[in-house]
Amino acid sequence: VMKTYHMYHAESISAESKLKEAEKQEEKQIGRSGDTVFHIILEERHQRRSSVKKIEKMKEKRQAKYSENKLKSIKARNEYLLTLEATNASVFKYYIHDLSDLID
Repeated sequence: VMKTYHMYHAESISAESKLKEAEKQEEKQIGRSGDTVFHIILEERHQRRSSVKKIEKMKEKRQAKYSENKLKSIKARNEYLLTLEATNASVFKYYIHDLSDLID
């Protein structure tokens, strides 16, 4: 169970770094397009728009992947905590109740 959590957590961290990279690219692209001059050729504008759309699409895709991985990680962590609690309860029951019954 702990291995699963660590695996999902690592995937979540990786997806988060990719998302941040995509956000930086988007900010850089928006910064460039904000400094446009009026005599830019229409084709260049179209190219810039399409590149901005590609970056936005990539960012959305990475955001979805990050959210999915984060959710998996949280579920695996919760499952681990529940398993740990059940194990601790079993050990407690053994040492407090079962062992004392065996000794008596």
